[in-house]
Parts: sequence; structure tokens; C-alpha cells
Amino acid sequence: MAKVLYNTDCLLIDSAMRTGSSDAVRIGCTRVRHFVEGGIAMKKVYRAIAISLALAIPAGYATCQTKASSAAVARSENRKPASEAEVAALFDRWDQALKTGDAGKVVALYAENSILLPTLSDKPRLTPAEKEEYFRHFLEKRPSASIDMRQIQIGCDMAVDSGLYTFTFAKTGETVRGRYSFTYRWDGSRWLIVSHHSSLMPEAH
Repeated sequence: MAKVLYNTDCLLIDSAMRTGSSDAVRIGCTRVRHFVEGGIAMKKVYRAIAISLALAIPAGYATCQTKASSAAVARSENRKPASEAEVAALFDRWDQALKTGDAGKVVALYAENSILLPTLSDKPRLTPAEKEEYFRHFLEKRPSASIDMRQIQIGCDMAVDSGLYTFTFAKTGETVRGRYSFTYRWDGSRWLIVSHHSSLMPEAH
């Protein structure tokens, strides 16, 4: 004799079908399997629900996790979503790297396949070597950066920090205002820059 599903379990399965939540699917199927008893009845009901849930999940569905390795996936699944303060601190990390004067330390904050559209060059920098060549010359002016205004958006293992900032060059005393956008991706162990756009303010041209 089959047991009756509780409302919470029905809601869980319904939610799984509408949102494509892999966790809800897994838990929902487990609960249905436990609640339905009796040979053929159990097999038929469980199979029907499993098929329904599978069809309800859109193709290509993926949870908020990186795909680099199983270890990275595990770390990502156990990680809490980023906060605005955490994302803002990533800019401070980048600024501190600038102040070291070491181009290699700055480039280490960028993902290997990232893009840099730099402030003082028309050439996009795609490889670590190209980025390091740019920063090596840029750091000769001993820059530091401060935020004038920003907007932070947080998504699935991604975050965007964009706004206006001001560079101060200690070597010359010059200040330059610019527009920026940093896009960060969680790689399973840390946040890395995958896209960085920086340009002078139009009135500065």
C-alpha cells in the first residue's frame, strides 16, 4: 500500500519542475522513493516522477558552480554567494598589487583567458605576457587608484564592479579620472578578473 505524500514533498517536486533545481530534484526523488511502497507501484510511480522531473529541467541547466574540476565544483557548491563588501574588496586587492610596483603580482589577479582593455593603451591585452608588458610600463608612474562611484552586481559565481575611479601617479603628482568595469569569476578557490575595461573620461581627451 502506498503512503500519501505530504504537501511539503509535493511542493518540493513542483518547485523542482519549475526551477530546474538539481538539489530539489534529488531530494524530491529520494522522498518519493521513500514514501511510495509496494513492488510494482513503487517502480512505476518513481519512474514516472523521475521522467517528469528530467523533462522539466531545461537542456544545458547548470548550478552555480565552476566546471574546471570536481574539486573546484565541491568548493564552489559549499561556498556562500559573494557579498557587495567582498566584491568591493577585490578592487582594493588590485590596488594594493599596483602599489607593489610588481607587474607579475598584478597579472596574477587576472584569469589566464581574461581580457584587459587598458587605460593608457589602444591595444587589448589577452595573454598574461601582454598584460605584464602593459603593467610594467604603467607601474613606472607608481599609480594608486580610488573609487569615485561604483555599482556592484552579483550573479552565479560572477560579479561585476563598474563605475568611475581616479588614478594618482606618485612619480609625477598627476591625477587621471577614468571609467572602469571589472568582471570577476569564482574559479573554485578564489575570485579572478576575467574582463577589465578602463578608459579616460571623455572630458579628459
